[in-house]
Amino acid sequence: MRPSAHLLTLAMLTLPACTPRTIEYRRVPAWAQNLGATATSHVDEDGNEVRWVVERNAGEFVASGSIGSDGTYVAGEPPPPPRLETADGPVLHCLLPMHVVANLRQCMTDEEYDVIWEQLLSDSQRAYYEEGGEVGRAAFERFLRQARKDLVTCLRRMEAGDVFGDVKQWMIDSDRMGIRLHKRVRGDFPVYGIVITQARDGSLRLHDILYH
Repeated sequence: MRPSAHLLTLAMLTLPACTPRTIEYRRVPAWAQNLGATATSHVDEDGNEVRWVVERNAGEFVASGSIGSDGTYVAGEPPPPPRLETADGPVLHCLLPMHVVANLRQCMTDEEYDVIWEQLLSDSQRAYYEEGGEVGRAAFERFLRQARKDLVTCLRRMEAGDVFGDVKQWMIDSDRMGIRLHKRVRGDFPVYGIVITQARDGSLRLHDILYH
């Protein structure tokens, strides 16, 4: 995925011969900026230009969609859900920190360790385990199986308490963000949070697990 953001105004330019080209503006939120996201642009697979704009004024962009060459307004696509079930298996979209929490909790509950390895684990952690070849990959899964009960318990409590201020987020450094249970509800949880980082494609990934 690209850096987390809500779809913003879509402006349309008309090329010669009435060929429309869409310029899609997306806002880079403050927390994503803290994870290293910047104002950039690129051309997607459909030939549309995507411009990421650093968030300054929440009211700067209010619409989503595009205007075709005939002047007709076309509504923009909604953002993808955090988890999409397909014929080939789940596809995860971690656009926000709590998306990582929810996706990791379901993957751990369903013992989908391959999905975590391929779609949720940070590049640096995967590289660390890959150095050990098949042994390293087996060690990764063994670690998650051993941590499964405590990690799922923590993640469920984080999902339940997010709206009540029971979950705290803070920047560890320029590349990592911590998500943990507040001290008032942490109790004797062996696992009390996780560390996430931003991948090259802008999606958020699991980097570490926080233990007492």
